[in-house]
Amino acid sequence: MRMKKILLLTFIAFLAVTPLSLAKGRTVVSNGVFQVTIEITNAYYFAADADGIENDIAAEFTLNVEHEGMYYCMNKVVDFYFLASLKCPSGYYYDYLYQFICVLDTYATPTIYFYNHAGEAGWYQVILTCYLPYYANYYVYGSDCFAFDPPGGDEGAGGPLQCEIKL
Repeated sequence: MRMKKILLLTFIAFLAVTPLSLAKGRTVVSNGVFQVTIEITNAYYFAADADGIENDIAAEFTLNVEHEGMYYCMNKVVDFYFLASLKCPSGYYYDYLYQFICVLDTYATPTIYFYNHAGEAGWYQVILTCYLPYYANYYVYGSDCFAFDPPGGDEGAGGPLQCEIKL
């Protein structure tokens, strides 16, 4: 009986800790020469544009670009693609593709703004995916995801849907 109790408490403790570790992630994408690390640190909604309606979503993340040091690299500039996605509670996705061109050893804390996207009640997911060139026409990729539930519901359109990344 005592062993069952210990196993049950261990299982409950595991379930309690697991969501905390899944809530904050980090992805590292490497092609053997360059390494790109992205981590979403926060996501929230507020009134970011001039319409004054709290239907805009911001996602703060860190971006770290490094040379891995395995090979001598004459080119100190790396370019890669960055897909910023927003999944709404209805299951609809908004995807925005950006091309980043970075000088190596770049560290930044940008913020992505999804203007006029938060019009539904329920859980939203911000998904950031990095596509790093590997060989001609091949890419390695990795994603980080952050889920949050803004209060409220339909605030109306307020303006055109836009996405912007600010450093």
